[in-house]
Amino acid sequence: MARLHFGTFPSASAAAVAKQYLHSRLNRAVAVHGAVSVARPMKVTGAYTEFSQLRLVLRALHERGITRLDGVTQAVLDTLVRSWSAECTPDTLAGRISMFTKLAAHGPFLTTDQLSFAPWPGRHANQIAGHSSPPENITPRIPEQIMAPLLRAAVFYVRTAAADLLTAHRELQALTAALPTSRCQPADIPARLRAFVEHRRAQQRGLPALPAGLRDRFPDATEIDGVVQAPNQSLIWLMAGVHAAAPYRQLLIAAGAELGTSKVASTPPCPRGRTPACHGDPVWIRGAWPPS
Repeated sequence: MARLHFGTFPSASAAAVAKQYLHSRLNRAVAVHGAVSVARPMKVTGAYTEFSQLRLVLRALHERGITRLDGVTQAVLDTLVRSWSAECTPDTLAGRISMFTKLAAHGPFLTTDQLSFAPWPGRHANQIAGHSSPPENITPRIPEQIMAPLLRAAVFYVRTAAADLLTAHRELQALTAALPTSRCQPADIPARLRAFVEHRRAQQRGLPALPAGLRDRFPDATEIDGVVQAPNQSLIWLMAGVHAAAPYRQLLIAAGAELGTSKVASTPPCPRGRTPACHGDPVWIRGAWPPS
């Protein structure tokens, strides 16, 4: 954690100015003339940088025999900038110049000492320092062959997948809310699981498949057309209305071997090509991912 040692300022008066200035910067949104950004209080993470910059400029003034801000003139600042320009880059110089414009802007809140004028009125620090931003970000552009599929994926997510994800989230909330308030009696659990399996058999549908990312739970399971041939126990428990049924793992494995497993939603599938408004299997489950 950075510490601010005000004893490193050239005088007690300068240290008092620094404390009042930093307090004002952290707590007040004061517009600085020439600035193009919206005024807002300084973030605490910027306090050390501001502290260091202020200490530097006040030390520079003391080295020239000026111990108080109210003794500073525009001619003094112009001389100081000329000396700095020989040793600083334009970017660094602009940062030092802006310290004086910020000191002037926060002057009404500095009771110990303050500038008696607004330096360089109507001019931005970058303009005074001769600093200009490049017309374009100098970072090399991401090649199109890399960016294009990323953009297609982002558009797919916003236009299609997001709706399916929200629908799946609502279904999950509904299934969770429908669980019994207390855990089922042991005799009820296999009955509920068998009822669920019979319902899937009547629909001629397989059991919900285990997500590929959880395949380590069934390390011996095979994979067909990207579908892990193992039941998604957690989802089945929810759909069957039981809190947990780990002892009945073999019941689900046997049902999965008979009926098969598939990436399915809780409602019947709809024809390929339908929009997400058709409340069936999510679009990416029907083979639309990755987008072409």
